[in-house]
Amino acid sequence: MAGLDGFDPAHHLISRRTPEGGPITLAQAADDWHRRLAKNAGITTAPRQNGYDGIAPDGAVVLSTSWVSQVHGALFKEMDARLAPGRPDVTIGPQAQQLADLLHELAARLRAPLNGQNPAPVRTAAVPVPPSPEPAEGTGFEADLEQLGPRARAAAQSLPSRAQLRAERDFSVAGPAVEAAQRLLAVLDGENSPAWQEPTEGADPAHHLVSEGVSTATMAWEAQSLRGVIDRLPSPRPPHPDEVLEDFETPAEPAGTTRLILMPPATALVTAELLDEYAARVTPGQHIGPLLFDSYPLCAFLRRFDERFQRL
Repeated sequence: MAGLDGFDPAHHLISRRTPEGGPITLAQAADDWHRRLAKNAGITTAPRQNGYDGIAPDGAVVLSTSWVSQVHGALFKEMDARLAPGRPDVTIGPQAQQLADLLHELAARLRAPLNGQNPAPVRTAAVPVPPSPEPAEGTGFEADLEQLGPRARAAAQSLPSRAQLRAERDFSVAGPAVEAAQRLLAVLDGENSPAWQEPTEGADPAHHLVSEGVSTATMAWEAQSLRGVIDRLPSPRPPHPDEVLEDFETPAEPAGTTRLILMPPATALVTAELLDEYAARVTPGQHIGPLLFDSYPLCAFLRRFDERFQRL
């Protein structure tokens, strides 16, 4: 643990380390994933013996649209919600083990078609947070809060109320933003109002999904539901020697067949790393402290990557 001085799951990745073994901040992770996707965005082709270009052996991962849809539905909104700035601390309950195992397995399935990648699922245990030294006196926190308070109040007051939105039929402001502004004003006014509210009423982050839903869903239920679908679908695979790009560009598909698409290798590897990080964050016993604004760059990256993922 010597190389993890300062490590904190609220500020660093749990599943990855630097080449030297040190912690990676959430902002550094977002920047690394963004650069890798920008540098290697596409599918690699290579000349075949017949003189035509085909898909290189490591040039893409072949997978079904249904498989992509299931991973997309399970990953992005939940990770974004679990990394939201302001989220209180949590210790994951034992019922999450099935979900953590399945997420690691999905990551391994994405890596398996690419040479040089370990196809075995990762198995993680909760990572303890090394003790931090007591904060030094005079850190300026109170002074920062005094400066931030009036600015936060002004920002919250700039948003219209729900009644105004309904009266003016204004759809430019999201309802959750209005609710957050009202809660912030209540906190600043000293009211006994919780500073954090889950998007789904009654959700407990130690046991339930935290992305917005019509009702609470346990992580154990999510694992069983996702497993029931994923195991019926073809797993990601490498391209066959005779497959070319045109084989995957026809939008129409015969009745009763599963449409296959190509995923660029960089997209597959980044998605696998995100799945492993999600798994690490729902590993039973893992404690994650209150999240601060330094988690926002990773949330922003997840939203951009989500858009890219949906365009596959």
